[in-house]
Amino acid sequence: MNGGIKFFEFINPPTTRIAGSSNEILLNNILLYDKKKVWRSLGSANGKKEEIQIFFKEAITFDRLFLINHNWSDFKIYFTVNEQEVILQNVTTINNIKCSLDISNYEHSTAYFEFDSIVVTALRIEIFKTKGDDKEKHLGHIVLTNQLGELEGYPVLETEFDSGIIKQCMLSRRYRIYRKDDIFQAKLHFKNYPSKFQRDLKLIYQINSLSSFYLWACGGRIGKEFYSFPLRGYKAEDLFKCMVSADVTESFSSNIFVNNVNISLAISEVV
Repeated sequence: MNGGIKFFEFINPPTTRIAGSSNEILLNNILLYDKKKVWRSLGSANGKKEEIQIFFKEAITFDRLFLINHNWSDFKIYFTVNEQEVILQNVTTINNIKCSLDISNYEHSTAYFEFDSIVVTALRIEIFKTKGDDKEKHLGHIVLTNQLGELEGYPVLETEFDSGIIKQCMLSRRYRIYRKDDIFQAKLHFKNYPSKFQRDLKLIYQINSLSSFYLWACGGRIGKEFYSFPLRGYKAEDLFKCMVSADVTESFSSNIFVNNVNISLAISEVV
């Protein structure tokens, strides 16, 4: 993990059943790409274990796991592999910290784990404590995915959050303004990009061919050590399902074919 922009495969897990220790009616929310919907326990407290189980119709293969928008401090994640439950030990999490999937005192509201590719038929999470005082345990979204690649260089990333603002001028000449949900959009500019980063350019052409993918601008590094200010789009929870939304533009610097290249592409959040 070098902290470059990461891209991940979009996987729609073939689930047969989701079960939990409380409020099961909301559990389907955790597999939806909908930031407004969450699972929340009922009548929980620190010391009272809650459980989430996901059973897959067929075995799925993945090497990355996100738990987005949660308030857990102590939890365990079990994978069912060859009909046996296992807790992975050699795992990398946010800010390149090594850990197992038996977690204590987790400080972030989004969890991210890197591990060797694994084939799984079920997943189970035990949640024991929340951060701070007793609270209902919650989870916004779980993402099982495979990493497509991580940029080694640092292109210019221009982010925008389109609020769909509508301005209506009233008789008083004042405005009535309506805002909708923010939609993530971005432009990636590889300006005067050297040939030593050819792997980055191949990755860009790969995602250009996909119907959807995840973009994670922070690349797994967060905090004051890496960012002077936590801009939107660069937080750990800012994992966006996207698609390239305009034709890629390409040129050689100064139109000399042995020079570095310039490539730009536009990316938009999709459903």
